[in-house]
Amino acid sequence: MTIRDIISWIKKCKIKRLWARWRIWGLVILSLSLCLGGLPAFDDYAQARPATTPVTQVAQAQGQWGFIDYRGKLAIPAQFEDAYSFSSGLAAVKVKGSYGYINLQGRVRIKPQFDQAYPFSDGLAHVKTAGKFGFIRPNGQFAINPQFNGAGAFVDGLAPVKQGDKWGYIRKNQKLVIPLQFQEAQEFSEGAAAVKVRDQWGFINSNGRLIVPARYQAVYPFSEGLAAVQENGKWGFVNRDGRVVIQPDYGAVYNFGDGVAAVEKEGKWGFINKGNRPEIPLQFEKVAPFSEGLAVVQQGSRYGYMNRTGRVVIPSRFDAAYFFVSGLAPVMQSGKYGFIDTSGQMVINPQFASAFYFYEGLARVQL
Repeated sequence: MTIRDIISWIKKCKIKRLWARWRIWGLVILSLSLCLGGLPAFDDYAQARPATTPVTQVAQAQGQWGFIDYRGKLAIPAQFEDAYSFSSGLAAVKVKGSYGYINLQGRVRIKPQFDQAYPFSDGLAHVKTAGKFGFIRPNGQFAINPQFNGAGAFVDGLAPVKQGDKWGYIRKNQKLVIPLQFQEAQEFSEGAAAVKVRDQWGFINSNGRLIVPARYQAVYPFSEGLAAVQENGKWGFVNRDGRVVIQPDYGAVYNFGDGVAAVEKEGKWGFINKGNRPEIPLQFEKVAPFSEGLAVVQQGSRYGYMNRTGRVVIPSRFDAAYFFVSGLAPVMQSGKYGFIDTSGQMVINPQFASAFYFYEGLARVQL
């Protein structure tokens, strides 16, 4: 899995845009090196049949990927070299070195034939074959033939593409609507996309106009009307007018979600609101953004969860802990992953080498 693959807990309540958001949040999380215990790389670009799983099947499938249901039973046997979570009823899987797509019943819908394949977004998925990227429909036919050196997902009808050493944006009719001119370009979020110009980052709108000047060392995508930006090694936040609304004063940040953002200063993490006032004091070793009313918190070498008042409500007893999606969160104990519910009860016992979030009723796991 690569960083571009992953994709947003923070947009879980708006899951129709799930994959574009998970890619974005994967970039945020990994760039912070705050994977909170080392969950294997997200898919974004973040991750289910028989009533029982025979011991022989598990033994024969070590290292392979499959999908479990909410009971923790293998719904799609572990048989893939690699796998992405489901999006629009399809999941990219790797078989004998090539990627194709399966449906929720585990049946092959698009035969393995691609060098790389990514989740569907806005009705299309970008794939790589013979060294070039193109876009396919859910029936496996190319909507846009392979011709690009790089590509990202369609969001709001626009996708970043690379030809030569420059990036621009196309629409689904293949028309290049924002010319090839950027060193790097990310997918759109809230009507704005991060682009790199002369080694500095800024944001453009859907017309290609620069709305936030390209003057920052690094940026995160817009979320709840604000985007995190780094200047002189410190992080702050700007609005869509390019105005700095929270001065760069933090060593690290996450984007806003549910009205608050996790921030770090002098080695301690907490949460601020959009007025830059503390909602939860900066006192923790590490935290992650809130999901379904809970946020991961590190205490010593263990991880638990706190509520919006900052009170730890699920004790720090896990070796690793991650976001809640659909009421469940993957956690690690004794080197194996299982799932807890929002009360902290272990509902799927730790048994997997890797585990990702539930989407469309299934979670991908590695045996």
